[in-house]
Amino acid sequence: MSDYRVLFIVGPGRSGSTLIGEILGQYPHVANGGELLLWWLASRSTPARRCGCGDSLTTCEFWTAVSAQHPSLTSPDPQVIDELYRARSVRHWPRLWWKSRGGRQAKPEVTELITHLYDAIATVSEASVIVDSSKSPGYRLLLSGSTVHVRTLHLQRDPRSVVNSWRHEKIDALSPGDSLFAIHPLRSIFEWCAQTLAAQRFIAPRLSADDFLTLTYEEFTKAPRGRSNQIATFAEIETSTNPFHDENHASIHPTHNIAGNPDRRGDIEREILAKETWPRELPVRWTFVTTALCAAFLPRFGYRFKARGAR
Repeated sequence: MSDYRVLFIVGPGRSGSTLIGEILGQYPHVANGGELLLWWLASRSTPARRCGCGDSLTTCEFWTAVSAQHPSLTSPDPQVIDELYRARSVRHWPRLWWKSRGGRQAKPEVTELITHLYDAIATVSEASVIVDSSKSPGYRLLLSGSTVHVRTLHLQRDPRSVVNSWRHEKIDALSPGDSLFAIHPLRSIFEWCAQTLAAQRFIAPRLSADDFLTLTYEEFTKAPRGRSNQIATFAEIETSTNPFHDENHASIHPTHNIAGNPDRRGDIEREILAKETWPRELPVRWTFVTTALCAAFLPRFGYRFKARGAR
């Protein structure tokens, strides 16, 4: 096994993974890479995408050093890359789950490629923990049988919050390729259900309590410092030094995050509060449809069928 660990965040988009990754990146000996398995797309994007530090990925000293560690990080086999990104599709997850049973590698050549990236980041950063917020269950299944010790955080969020968030685009003026465009509610509902089912049925049963943790974004925002330390302890990250001034306020400095929410750049004094906007923003019809289609999952994560004070 490698002498570093990976904290892999799995869960739906717009679930707060960028914020949590940035917070963890402030802890000692942690390298927060963001959605790392987009590296091969992001690094060759035109125009060049920007790192969380603000520099272009092609000029950022950190990623330039990472790229130099192995030829596969700049000139990978196109067929292997196709296999990697095919794993994002929901229809491939059952096959990856079946092929990775018993700790096998579903796609050994892809697992090796991902390991080269993790090894390079660990070498350049000298970190003991790498945070990968790629979120896709398919990507997580590709790590089965890897020589890297992977711990998995299933970060969940109320589906109505997720659907409401995906109704709004987030444009990244500095790096247009990192912009998050709005998607139709039915698509975001389908993806939320598929990701939740895959995390709880394909991934969790294969891992011990030491290697799998479920946390909702709502729980996190009610006690940000406490929950951040909980995640850090789970990942074996030293917690004596952390970015929090008190329970809800943190100083967040840029990390070398290659992809995620566009607000990930720059020094931020962040106040993290528990608040729900979907009860007043999400149209009634989509509140009803989302609640109905996700009903089987809501009690599992402590979500109510109707928000307090909802119309």
